[in-house]
This record gives sequence, C-alpha cells and structure tokens, in this order.
Amino acid sequence: MSVPAKKASRTQTRARRKTNMKIKFTKDNIENCPKCNKVKLQHRACSYCGYYK
Repeated sequence: MSVPAKKASRTQTRARRKTNMKIKFTKDNIENCPKCNKVKLQHRACSYCGYYK
C-alpha cells in the first residue's frame, strides 16, 4: 500500500469533501415550516425564522 509523499493541506482536504456534502433539494427532503410556512429542508432549522421543533 502506497503512502502519500506529502501531507494534504486543509484546503485540499476540505475541497475534496465539499463536493460530496452538497445538500440537494428534492421533493423528498423539502417541507414547510410549521411556524412561518416557508419552504425548508427536513430535520433542519428554518432559515427564515430559526424555528426547529
């Protein structure tokens, strides 16, 4: 098994991880906030009013 010649920088590591961590808006993970009735992602605080049940 090969070993990297140099340590990967924090920027390189985070840039590599960032591409896979993007949250995609689909029908399955969108719901309305019960307090302000704005569209938000499931299991996350509302970006408009900050409410999380």
